[in-house]
Amino acid sequence: MQDNRAEQIEALNTAKDYCTRLYKGVNALADELRTGRLPDTEEYMKTVINGINWVFEVYNATKKLINENCDYIDKNKVNAGAVELGKAVADNDDEKVADKLENVIAPFILDFQKAVDKVNEAG
Repeated sequence: MQDNRAEQIEALNTAKDYCTRLYKGVNALADELRTGRLPDTEEYMKTVINGINWVFEVYNATKKLINENCDYIDKNKVNAGAVELGKAVADNDDEKVADKLENVIAPFILDFQKAVDKVNEAG
């Protein structure tokens, strides 16, 4: 069991480091969607969404450990926001995608990083 915990902490720390870049990408994508798409916006959006999905996977695999030490993440809000983001992407609604990135995903990323810090403090 201790090995599993160590592996989860390692995954959390890897994801936390990645979240620093992902947060910048989420906000840059939201800005780009609001101010006008560029030739590579579609590919950039795919990359950012793949990153978001990976962080969600890490969160889902480690949420028991995360929830031992904090309640930063409102799972229901994040899940609902992720569904809404997916619908907005499918509908090609750039304004809604930008809104969900800024108001759901970006705060989730910051909360996830805080949660990882709490896990690390608890050991």
